[in-house]
Amino acid sequence: MISTASLTSLIWRSMHSPRDSEPLKALYSHEADVSIANPFGPPVRGWQAAVDTMDRAATHYRDGRATGFERMAEYATPGLAYVVEMEHFEAKMGGSTDITPVTLRVTTVLRPEGGTWKIVHRHADPDHHEPAG
Repeated sequence: MISTASLTSLIWRSMHSPRDSEPLKALYSHEADVSIANPFGPPVRGWQAAVDTMDRAATHYRDGRATGFERMAEYATPGLAYVVEMEHFEAKMGGSTDITPVTLRVTTVLRPEGGTWKIVHRHADPDHHEPAG
């Protein structure tokens, strides 16, 4: 199973260099059933639609870095795994020159392909809830 640190690091590496989403794309299955749901458009299915979605999402963030993550749940079988986590990062968003903190609620589903775990579905939405206190 891919580690949280590896997954988070690779995903947010693409945020630092929006023109190079290849490290992110390498984490995903290239099969027809791959799917992505994020705040920047409708959910999509299929490799080309996933590529277009990743490229579009990367344009919203720049000069960013991961600041932490919290694994909320995980489960794995030999053929399928999921991870639910809170991903914390900061980046310049849109046309802003200010660094903005962001927390995403993320569910990632993975399966083994060719001897390595690949993402087959990822759903990420901003977390707008106040921390419990």
